[in-house]
Amino acid sequence: MKERVESILKELKRKLNIEEEVDVKLKSFKRKLASVSLTKKVIYLNKELIPKLTDEELGYLIAHELLHLKHGIYHTSDFEKELFNLFGRDLYLSLIEKHKGEETAKLRKRK
Repeated sequence: MKERVESILKELKRKLNIEEEVDVKLKSFKRKLASVSLTKKVIYLNKELIPKLTDEELGYLIAHELLHLKHGIYHTSDFEKELFNLFGRDLYLSLIEKHKGEETAKLRKRK
């Protein structure tokens, strides 16, 4: 799983012209798909969700976090333009639906 993530990260860094060192760590999240530490240059990905994602969906998540490193915490027009030029807008909706399905399944198990 880590090799898959590293391969996608390397390709996206090239496409987005990001030369700085960026680490990726897998961790459990209750409600997040991913997050990034701008100071540590670390992308955190939801390890339970990764096996369920296509390479394109995983790439979208990684690119989204890389663009935060490039543009800061806000979703500026430049941020969104780069992201949607790489993946289009519909992929975001697909990821949200998958994540909602995960949350619904967890809630059912608790009952």
